[in-house]
Parts: sequence; structure tokens; C-alpha cells
Amino acid sequence: MSKEITIQNFLLDYKNKEQVINKYSDYKIIYMSLRNNKGENIFMFFARKGDLKVLQFLLDKCSDNFRPEEIDNEGENIFMISAKEGKLDILQFLLSKYSDNFKPEEINNEGENIFMISAKEGKLDILKYLKHTYIKKFQSMVNEQNKENYTALNLVLCYLDDNENTRAIIHELLDTDPNIPNKDGMITVDFKFIKI
Repeated sequence: MSKEITIQNFLLDYKNKEQVINKYSDYKIIYMSLRNNKGENIFMFFARKGDLKVLQFLLDKCSDNFRPEEIDNEGENIFMISAKEGKLDILQFLLSKYSDNFKPEEINNEGENIFMISAKEGKLDILKYLKHTYIKKFQSMVNEQNKENYTALNLVLCYLDDNENTRAIIHELLDTDPNIPNKDGMITVDFKFIKI
């Protein structure tokens, strides 16, 4: 008879990823749909933490319970969470295994797709990776607007400070039409003046 542990007890014992992986490698993990106060399931939680080894371990042990399309309280799936937190290794791993479940056009509660989230959060490496991996999708979606009618470029100019990283993100978004107004009629140059 194989040894078993519930996902709750696994989490309670989680202190050191190497230790917990080694300790429970021969166990069957009994998955129970748990959510934290952010509405994240166990897979989302470890993606946000950036713990690739534990995420891989749990996906191996509980793959039947993984639903990449599940969302948290902000309407974000595991791909969006990885992008938002700047966890490129997690995102690359997820896309290598679950690319059929990845839909860049999906939006969160703010009406933002994964390209917009990456730009707004200042995650240059994520944005570059997504842009170059999904260039056709990027080109067709770069001028989409969120619920406030902001494009990815508008979001960058509103939320990020003027620095080298921000200017690099702007360069990645140069396909954006700077004349698309938001709900207040403001266009890109109305937000900030940044030398590109």
C-alpha cells in the first residue's frame, strides 16, 4: 500500500523545497481544491512564488487536477500570474507543457490580456518572450484596450516610472497605435513625455 498525504499537510510541511520533494517523492498526494485569500489554487500559489521545482513536482503528482484555465479572484489564470510576477522560467515551463491551453486573448477582471499585464507590471523579459513567441497574436492584439480603454502602451506610460526598463518596454510596444484614445479621450502623448 502506497503512502498518502493530503495537499494541506504537504503545504504545512513545506519549508524547504528540496526537503519536501525528497520527503514525499514516494507518496501519493491527495489533491483537494483549496484556494487562498487571493483565490489561487495550489498550482497558482507556487507559480506566483516562483518555485518551479515544487510546481513541477505537484504537476507530476496531481496532473489530473490541473486546470490551466482556472482563475483567481482577479480573473487571472496561471499563465497571467506567472507573467505578472515576472516568473519567466515558470511561464516557459507551462507553455512548453500546456501550450494548447494558452489563450493570449483571455482577459482578467480589468480587461487586460497577458501582453498588457506584462507591460503594465514592467516585466520586460516576459513581454519580449511572449512577443517573439506569439508574434502574430501580439501584432493582432497590441492595440486592444482594457475596461478603461487603455492600450498596453497607455498602461506603461501611466503606471511605470521613466527608466531604462520602461523605455525598453516602450520599444517593444512600438507597433502600438499611439493615437487610440482612452475613455477620457486621452492619447499616448497626454500621459507622459518619455524620450524613446
